[in-house]
Amino acid sequence: MVTFFFYHHFTNTYNLNKLHHNYVIEPGYVMVKSYDEDTGHVCLCKTDNLTRLYGIVVEFKQITFNEIITKLNGIEEFRLCQTKSYNLDTIQVHTVDDHSLTSYIVYSKN
Repeated sequence: MVTFFFYHHFTNTYNLNKLHHNYVIEPGYVMVKSYDEDTGHVCLCKTDNLTRLYGIVVEFKQITFNEIITKLNGIEEFRLCQTKSYNLDTIQVHTVDDHSLTSYIVYSKN
């Protein structure tokens, strides 16, 4: 089981189904320093994360981390802002029922 936090263009099931069909979705948010809604750029910081970025927590079943990353690479809608490189990190995600978990996030910096 692999968990990702998605936001921007990747919060609909049409795009998620391009990755895998066996997943569970839960609404949630992460704390970030800043987020540009037009470009999808995110600024993560160890401190000073004051803005809530809403999205979805997706728990994938029966697929590996490497398979997800490979598939993400080939999906046009995932390319947030024509950036050629992205960052992969883990982040603390908060669900709407105040559950907290660590998840992967893929993002581009501005």
